[in-house]
Parts: sequence; C-alpha cells; structure tokens
Amino acid sequence: MNEVETVSKNCKHKDCMFRSRLSGSEYCAYMQITGHSRGCSISECDKYEKGKPKVRSTLGALEYVYDEL
Repeated sequence: MNEVETVSKNCKHKDCMFRSRLSGSEYCAYMQITGHSRGCSISECDKYEKGKPKVRSTLGALEYVYDEL
C-alpha cells in the first residue's frame, strides 16, 4: 500500500511561499494562491518559490495577498 504524502514529511522546502499552516497542520496552498492545480506530488514538486505570502484573515476566511507569479 502506498503511503500518503504530507507537506510536513515530504516537502523539501521549508521556506516555500506556498507552504502554509491551518489549525496546526501544514499544507500546500499553491492552488489557493495561483488558482491552478500543482500537478505533481509533494515530494517531486517543481513549483518552489522562496518566501512567504502575506495572509490576512477576514471574518474567519483567509485571504492571500501575493505578487503576480
């Protein structure tokens, strides 16, 4: 049986701008930020961009603010 990949265990880049945290769990926010599927596994991801997005909370919802990719 294949093991499910997680960002905390399988992402190679601790400083990726798409790496995010929700309720204590790390996840990839690539789709939320870009509007497109990452299209690859976490361990073989080629979407790395150094940095952190600015995140703003608005009435319980998250709103990402970022430079154009």
